Amino acid sequence: QKKFEKVWIRTNNFGMRDSEPMSVERPSVFRIVVLGDSFTFGFRVAGDETYPSVLKQRLNQGGRENRFDVLNMGVSGYSTRDEALVLEHKALSWQPDLIVVGYVLNDPETAPVQPLTSYFQDPAVWQRFHLARLVARVKHGLDIEKRGGGDYYRYLHAEGYSQWNGVVSALEDIRQLTEDQQIPVLMVIFPERPEGRWGSYLYADLHQQVADVAQEKSFAVIDMLDRFRRYPPRKMRVRLGDSHPSAGGHALAAEAIYEWIVNELPSSPLRPTRTVPAT
Repeated sequence: QKKFEKVWIRTNNFGMRDSEPMSVERPSVFRIVVLGDSFTFGFRVAGDETYPSVLKQRLNQGGRENRFDVLNMGVSGYSTRDEALVLEHKALSWQPDLIVVGYVLNDPETAPVQPLTSYFQDPAVWQRFHLARLVARVKHGLDIEKRGGGDYYRYLHAEGYSQWNGVVSALEDIRQLTEDQQIPVLMVIFPERPEGRWGSYLYADLHQQVADVAQEKSFAVIDMLDRFRRYPPRKMRVRLGDSHPSAGGHALAAEAIYEWIVNELPSSPLRPTRTVPAT
């Protein structure tokens, strides 16, 4: 437990930002694993305000016979590739009934630019020389201009290059890992950088690009852009210049997932069972 950015951060014995999970041996538990980065972990919001936590509270309302456990396996700085590895090496051991993947537009990052990955990255020999780092920085800027027209998110999603190819490959890994066990996968796409009005949002086409690939893998998709657009951008972000969802944004995501579980998830434990009249 530690206070960071004026918010208390507490993780359980398994490294999740959550209470201790229910045992896998416990009967009548519907278990949801949520994979993601800092948006899922809940940067700058309280632990009980993150969308996995709010979803768990929502699912367990009303004293239902089946209990729901929602495991927040989000880690700040993780990419889609990292999340596929979490699924393979950690999440599947919890025998999940549903996988939720939170997607953010910087998730194709493969270079160690995030604090977590850069901390553990062993520098190459050339990275020890200032001039070589300057050359690499110039080349990186030229690549962003060439592939993305100077826009970093478009650079990351440029088709045919390693960053976007890494996303496609990771989603295929997730498909293969879940298909044999018949575990449904839901991808939740979050908007990035809602600074001005929603009418000037620049990345709706990138949301669609991600959704198309996810649907090709037979994943369900919720695009949070339409839901966030119902409110002023300032209410959906934690603060100016930081597009991490506010508590209100997390609540919207939790409600969207809840509605999907009720109405769209095959064999949903929340859907009333039809009784066949006796003949």
